[in-house]
Amino acid sequence: MVEIFDDAGGFLYVDDVLSQQGLQQYTEADVRRVVEENDKQRFQLVVDPESRRLKIRANQGHSVEVSSLANAKYCTKK
Repeated sequence: MVEIFDDAGGFLYVDDVLSQQGLQQYTEADVRRVVEENDKQRFQLVVDPESRRLKIRANQGHSVEVSSLANAKYCTKK
């Protein structure tokens, strides 16, 4: 089972997200394209300085406060 956790800033690792069932056909390049082409700038990408892994978060549309999401379980995969 894989669990996806966010950090205190609401970021998720892109590779963790893309490993989830139903998302495996997408690539990091697909994610980058969506973020870059979104005219409302709804998403933000950053590279984790320690792991060098790409992270993503939503800039808009949170249904809960981002600070309350730390260590929240989002989805699982067998």
